[in-house]
Amino acid sequence: MIDYLLIWKKIHGQLSNVEEKELQEWIASDSKHADYYARTLAYYKSGRDPRLLLKDDALVNLKSGITFKKERDFKIWRYAAVILLLIFSGTILWLSIDNFSSSQLPDEELLTELSKNTGSVQLFTSGGEQINFDKDSAFSIDDEEAAVSALGNKIEYESKGNTKGKSAMNILVIPRGESFNLELADGTKVWLNSESVIKYPSKFADQIREVEFSGEAYFEVAKDANRPFILHSQSQELRVLGTSFNVTSYKDEDRILTTLIEGSVAIQPASGEQLILQPNEQSSLTKATGMIEKRTVEVENFIAWKDGIMHFDNMELHELLGRLSRWYDIKVECENQAIRTKKFTGEIARYDDVSEFLKMLEASGIVEFKLDKNVVTVK
Repeated sequence: MIDYLLIWKKIHGQLSNVEEKELQEWIASDSKHADYYARTLAYYKSGRDPRLLLKDDALVNLKSGITFKKERDFKIWRYAAVILLLIFSGTILWLSIDNFSSSQLPDEELLTELSKNTGSVQLFTSGGEQINFDKDSAFSIDDEEAAVSALGNKIEYESKGNTKGKSAMNILVIPRGESFNLELADGTKVWLNSESVIKYPSKFADQIREVEFSGEAYFEVAKDANRPFILHSQSQELRVLGTSFNVTSYKDEDRILTTLIEGSVAIQPASGEQLILQPNEQSSLTKATGMIEKRTVEVENFIAWKDGIMHFDNMELHELLGRLSRWYDIKVECENQAIRTKKFTGEIARYDDVSEFLKMLEASGIVEFKLDKNVVTVK
């Protein structure tokens, strides 16, 4: 039996040594496995009509040998959707720069799964390429609407002029354990934290600038009095002309936090009245109820992450561990539910040893951890 995620991770160069061994043992155990694996890669590389694969009886007969491991953090129905997309669409290739139809861009479910995995930052371009970034990435991207250059963990767009009508979107996915910098065509700078997804055009229209986002990011929006900048982030919309702010909008968290550094921003919840933020103010939108409130905060505490520091002030343990899991790509299991809401204050540098940090938390006498490889158990 084989977990299909191993094949997906193999295609993207994301297997650990243990996973590589497991996959190779499965391939070697049966000639049908080897044949299935080879044909799967061939379809990815060729971009052939996926309907041909659907007619293959051998593939249907092999389904019983491919399983979904229940202990993973993915619901089976979501996992099945990802697999169908990967097997039958023929869009994701073995190469680091791959071709796919722009009409078959990844859907929201797949984007969420990609952001929760370990691996490279991935760009799905409006022109039909999938690009996997590594630390030594340095190249230009062929784009009709903008001059695009990439170096290391940064990509920049320089508009070739305004466009009437709506431009096609690019999608940038930041997985666990990674961060990335993006400069949009209007000069807006974006620092993207782990497990984030942003959708943006290669150049903006002549009347409005719009992007979509989930995860955590710090925005320095270029001033443009004639074109408001609108950020769609789950159940709220932010409208600005030129300002700096931080948004924390993870899909698995209960709240959306917007922290304003300078300028002003208007927040329009999906339900409710518009709220205006001034510098040093933060809004908190509860997704379940649509209720939004604001408070005064020390903004540096909420933007320190972009400089490699996680600062937490009176933060509940479950939220703190959730953020650690994204930064360090660890899995958290909580045996003691009673302490999930205990609050902690402190900070940790991104590249510090997480085990030493956990020991510091244990010194409080409130919580005890067990660390086994990349799994942290709250005792």
